Amino acid sequence: MRRISLYILLVLISAFLLGCHSETDITEAAEIKSESQLEESEKLTLEGEIAKVAISKKRGIDPVVYKKAEDLEAFNNIFSSAIKEPGTANMVNPDVYLEIAYKDGNEQTLHLWLGGNGEISVLMSTDATSTIYTVSEAMTDTLTEIVGK
Repeated sequence: MRRISLYILLVLISAFLLGCHSETDITEAAEIKSESQLEESEKLTLEGEIAKVAISKKRGIDPVVYKKAEDLEAFNNIFSSAIKEPGTANMVNPDVYLEIAYKDGNEQTLHLWLGGNGEISVLMSTDATSTIYTVSEAMTDTLTEIVGK
């Protein structure tokens, strides 16, 4: 009788410990997934590999087109580092318009409010005009260098 009680006790303790372990793993996995989804949703989403970027002060009028690999890589880094700001934005006319053409034929248009040296810049997708993304001071400096070429 004592052996049976000991055996039942061991089974119950094992089941309890196994249940706690599984719950912890599930919770940790959900937290990791949630953090990665948050990071993805907080960044400006690019629609593919950039083929060219056209910049104009008035939408589509006299654009400066960037096709060099080094410029496209810099634009990709700038856009990928842009962070979504909380709340709803209501912005006036942008400084410049960015028309991004992707290698798969898709296009995306962004509005840009270009900051000065050491200031942030602001991007807004024309698909979501109530959401803005900020670009760091360092990336603004890089963007100013490219646009100033």
